[in-house]
Amino acid sequence: MGYLNALIRGICLAVGLVSGPAAAQELYDSGSSGRDGALDVVASTELRLPPDGVLHYTTIHVASGATLRLLPNADNTPAYLLASGDVVIEGVIDAAPSRHAIQLGDGSVTRDLLVVGNVGGPGGHAGGSVGHFDGGLERRSSAGLGPAGGLGATPGVQDALGGGSAVRGATAVDGCRAPAPAPARADAYLLTGGSGGGGDPVVGNLNGAGGAGGGALTIATSGTLTITGLVTVGSNRSDANTYVATGGGGSLRLVGERLVGPPGSIIAGVVPTFGTACGLGGRGFIRLEAFSFAGGLDAAADATSLPGPALPFDEADRPILHIVSVDARPATPTPTGEHPHLYPGATLAPETPVIVELEARNVPVGSVATVVVNMIGAAPAQFQSTPLQGDLSRSTARATIQVPRGVRLGDIQAYIAEMPVARLR
Repeated sequence: MGYLNALIRGICLAVGLVSGPAAAQELYDSGSSGRDGALDVVASTELRLPPDGVLHYTTIHVASGATLRLLPNADNTPAYLLASGDVVIEGVIDAAPSRHAIQLGDGSVTRDLLVVGNVGGPGGHAGGSVGHFDGGLERRSSAGLGPAGGLGATPGVQDALGGGSAVRGATAVDGCRAPAPAPARADAYLLTGGSGGGGDPVVGNLNGAGGAGGGALTIATSGTLTITGLVTVGSNRSDANTYVATGGGGSLRLVGERLVGPPGSIIAGVVPTFGTACGLGGRGFIRLEAFSFAGGLDAAADATSLPGPALPFDEADRPILHIVSVDARPATPTPTGEHPHLYPGATLAPETPVIVELEARNVPVGSVATVVVNMIGAAPAQFQSTPLQGDLSRSTARATIQVPRGVRLGDIQAYIAEMPVARLR
């Protein structure tokens, strides 16, 4: 009998809801408490986000030539940089994914070859993996992770792989098609990162890992935000490979009394560099909110409005969805910032019904979750849960899943319909 080596992960919903335009006023309050002091980045720095993804500064300054790279937290929530004073970005703030392709094994009968996908930016989702196994038998690559991950390619069909979408509920881009447009909902924008792109079918190709989805980033200031450098939540693809799918673009929201900068200083999607649209992920989304703009920055926006609240909810009200157990075994979380395919979990018997137990907080009772099993060797399989029962403080549901034979390295994900997911861990 074949078995599925499935990674079981806890799940976290992180929703970024932007309210409608604020009433006209002379002053704007970002909500920063200033507890983290002044942030002055003069040399390239990596910053791991706190559990809620929110940092409270007095002022923010990134010097020319320096990069502030934001790293995901354990729940991979969107990132929020709040400042009570001005924000000046002369260098780079980077919430894009990392290139994280890792080769495991040597492709022999006893050591399967696997090239693991790229890891998403904060709030974004990982790319698909590629490899061969089962005594050297080549299999279909895995799809990208996330609600709209691109499909992995079938061996020998390089143009069939899919790029990830930038938005929840959108269809991923499959094959050699134009990238999906940015979402049109500017009045109640849902802030999420992009989904991952599918893996390449070329066995052993270190460049074959699927591109990851861009991050989700809000920068809010009570004063002026000036960009002469770059802010990016763009997605990526592996280096120098025309046939590797790109992740979906990320989401960028800039809020302040005044926003200043040229249009090219903000990036939310992928920048094509290979002269082809094969597997090109969906474009990201940029929302700007201010009383005034200068330098043409607003020309790069998908939506503009007066400034609204920087944070969508208090931490105590954050919607959470967890996978509690699979086949009566507790979920095993993926280490922070790592690709889940590196960490095998439980072994599940193929073609056998398995119960997945879910638990939620601050999610409407009666909501139905979609449980997705992401696999190398087959397309993802989706299963619907029972309606959540309980109350807003705690509700539960279950789903019955089943996995086919001849696949491995599954990744179990869960989503609530019409509630955007920042990422699953």
